[in-house]
Amino acid sequence: MIPGSEGRKDAFSSAYLHMPNAPEELFYDFSCQLEEYCLNREPGFFKNTRFFHDVFHGFTHKCPNVYKSKRLLPLRKVNTEICEQFNSFIQRIKFSARSMTMTRFNFYLQFMIFQWSERKRKQFDRRCNAAMAYIL
Repeated sequence: MIPGSEGRKDAFSSAYLHMPNAPEELFYDFSCQLEEYCLNREPGFFKNTRFFHDVFHGFTHKCPNVYKSKRLLPLRKVNTEICEQFNSFIQRIKFSARSMTMTRFNFYLQFMIFQWSERKRKQFDRRCNAAMAYIL
């Protein structure tokens, strides 16, 4: 959990330090500046990464269209807000976590991630079933 507001260095550090390879596509609320930040620091690592605004932030930024994920047909169905949705969900444990030991917090966080993932999976299953009923 980032204690203050999130910045470009946080997204850069997370990808660079914890991923063996840079992602092919990276969705971020201020991707135009994140791309510049990443390519100035580790151009070899991020050379094949395409940067996009998520849908929500894409409407408010005055950046070139190259950063808008909705311009590409295959990405129109991608939930680019998944990280924002997860952050909103995980905020529920912020105050409880302050009084936990690290071991208990790690367990609790894993449990909350499992709960959230199950909700998303069930939503996906319902949508698939509805689509199959429509097709049949």
